[in-house]
Amino acid sequence: MVGGFGASRFLRAEIAKVLGTEVEILQGDPVQAWSAISRGAVMSAAKGRLSVDTAEVTSRISRANYGFLVANPWDDSIHGEDDPKYWDPMVCCYYATNQMRWFLKKVGVLRLLPK
Repeated sequence: MVGGFGASRFLRAEIAKVLGTEVEILQGDPVQAWSAISRGAVMSAAKGRLSVDTAEVTSRISRANYGFLVANPWDDSIHGEDDPKYWDPMVCCYYATNQMRWFLKKVGVLRLLPK
């Protein structure tokens, strides 16, 4: 398998259902796997048009939101009456529960670090 297919848990599980668990899926550099097909397509399209032998991906666009639930200190200007809260006796203040802290939003650009 090429590209990100080898890294897909779902695809691995489906293959295991059909072929059994004895099949080993070899995956190259997982950091570069997701872009293998895209890089190949770009290189193929650029062939003959540009004097470029290699291409480098510098950013990705997120296809999903990624975050986690947190409890933030209660702020009347942000939180409403319907927001769940609890009293923390250690710091003597209310906290709003079930708050999301987003670290990557859908269609957000993720800049990749240089090698």
